[in-house]
Amino acid sequence: MDVRKSKFFLTLLMAALLLAGCRTTQQTSPTEILPGIAPVEFQDMNAFKPIGNALSAKVKMTADISGSKLSTTGNMKIEQGSGIAVGVTALGLFEIARLEVSPTDCQFLNKVTKEYASLTYTEVGFLSELGLNYNMLEAMFMNEVFSPENLPIEKALGNMAVTLVDDQFQLTTTEKDGMVYRFYVDRNSGELVRTDGIYNSTITVACRYSDFRALNDRFFPHKININVDGLEDNVTLEFNLSNVRNDSYTFEKSNVSLFNEIDVESLLESFENK
Repeated sequence: MDVRKSKFFLTLLMAALLLAGCRTTQQTSPTEILPGIAPVEFQDMNAFKPIGNALSAKVKMTADISGSKLSTTGNMKIEQGSGIAVGVTALGLFEIARLEVSPTDCQFLNKVTKEYASLTYTEVGFLSELGLNYNMLEAMFMNEVFSPENLPIEKALGNMAVTLVDDQFQLTTTEKDGMVYRFYVDRNSGELVRTDGIYNSTITVACRYSDFRALNDRFFPHKININVDGLEDNVTLEFNLSNVRNDSYTFEKSNVSLFNEIDVESLLESFENK
């Protein structure tokens, strides 16, 4: 596999992950609850059952930028509350690039050239104004309804408006600082099938879940689509998961003592030049 694919993928993945993590703060507007439905009733649905403290999977990633497509394979591992690691592999065997996302920063590694770069969330102008909540990003990949205020979900439900749209419960946070989240829960299966983040009514990050399969005492999606609308180019990332497990995993940043540190742009160029 051409290692230039890694540069392309890390760029897209970084953009999608950062956009998906924009946060809101405490909501104070009154909530509209669908008649006959109390927030506590949602807690028995699969969408509100935690998947566990860890998740790992092999993943085929496909990117589509305004019709231009590229695919590659890799691995994704998550330890709840600690970090997300996404590795890009060559021939499905050798990891040549790695993205590590923690609650405080992101680290990018080119394992071919032994170079790395790190980026704190406050170093991105767009995000430094809004803030970034790692827990929300993690919840999107763990297929969980999350609280923009980091409240327990039973309390967070009381701050969401609930409507029924085409056999799906739509749970909507109130607008704050230009940001609104919407969660779509299937009325029949109780699965979370879509999460939207809408910024200033112009940029939408839609995370869609499908191909649900049994995983312990609930079902988990084996296909995750992230679509970003409102940018100069339409961006879609598709993750097809296999060998999904939620057994023990401990997130640790890679040891970069033998790597040379460079800036992010130079690191991405290092893939392009190979």
